Amino acid sequence: MKRYISLLLALFLCLGAASCSAPAAAPDWEGQYELGMRFLSDGDWEQAIPAFLAAIEIDPKRADAYLALADAYVAAGEPEKAKELLASVPPDVDNPDAVKEKLDGLSGAEESMSSALESEPSSADGAPAFEERDGYTAFEELSAENQALTEELLDAALSDGDLTEIFGSLDWDGSSFSTEYSGYKIKVNVAEVVISGEDAFGAPALAGLEQHIRSLSVELRPEEGSGFFLRLQTTEGPVNPHFDGDPNEKIIGSDLGVQTISAFGSCPCSGWQWNGTMTLSRTISLDSAEEYLRGEIIVTPERWTQTQVQTETGLMKDSLRTGVFTTQAQTEDNLYGPDTHSWENSYAEGTDFVSLSNSRYANAADAAAEEIW
Repeated sequence: MKRYISLLLALFLCLGAASCSAPAAAPDWEGQYELGMRFLSDGDWEQAIPAFLAAIEIDPKRADAYLALADAYVAAGEPEKAKELLASVPPDVDNPDAVKEKLDGLSGAEESMSSALESEPSSADGAPAFEERDGYTAFEELSAENQALTEELLDAALSDGDLTEIFGSLDWDGSSFSTEYSGYKIKVNVAEVVISGEDAFGAPALAGLEQHIRSLSVELRPEEGSGFFLRLQTTEGPVNPHFDGDPNEKIIGSDLGVQTISAFGSCPCSGWQWNGTMTLSRTISLDSAEEYLRGEIIVTPERWTQTQVQTETGLMKDSLRTGVFTTQAQTEDNLYGPDTHSWENSYAEGTDFVSLSNSRYANAADAAAEEIW
């Protein structure tokens, strides 16, 4: 009996050892690539890079992993690594044209940036153009209030990007300035404006109503590394214009309430310019109790509330959008139910540029003149 038990025990031990020593399933290319893309979309470059490297090791002939790894390097502020990677891609990858196109794009962006910086205007003492901009003030010459505001804005950018507390403490004196602080060139814009509803939308039906807009926006760019864009705006009064059937017809009314737009963006910087993959998130909320149509105020049966979250990604070149930008929007708390949709906008180099702060330019020359720091 003892011998029988011993044999059983030995058998169990052998089976246990065999199961423990069995090799784990090898990671697959799709799993590593998708993992890297999730990290990349979250802005976690340090985690994305090893995932893409693992995917390349599993299958060195699939171009997508090389392209994504190049994006991760650029996002991490290492464009040279991205170019070295793409230049070393094996010629037998499944999409060599895409690799060549991205490599040419990175090289072109660097040449364009270098050319722009070389031609950057300077003062007689060699001061860079940023210091010659209207509204520039050296940090030590700022008022104590604006020094404190600059420090708070940098802290907000480096944490969760929330401007709510800062927004609530502003005195709204229209203070806008540019300065340099802690390795960042910083543009701050504080604006408050009151305009008539008719002027805001060109709608006679809104005459007598006022639109009260308050806005705080900031751009923070380092010479090399991750830069940030933050914005918080409230619009009180008529918002969300309504049309009488055809959107090309005149506006006949709008919701009455408060719309809040909160935005936070991050993008790699090179040579003080946005150069790389930009990620921008916006939360647009509306709280309205009335609707103004055809000169009459109509109180809706329930309060109109809506929150929409948008995420946008695309490539910045010398601080301007270029190529395809993809936006995804998810609407919640909607009177008509939730809604999710996405769209793409294309920006052709040399024709229509849009900066990270959404300023539009007629051509590349006008854009460069305004955006070069």
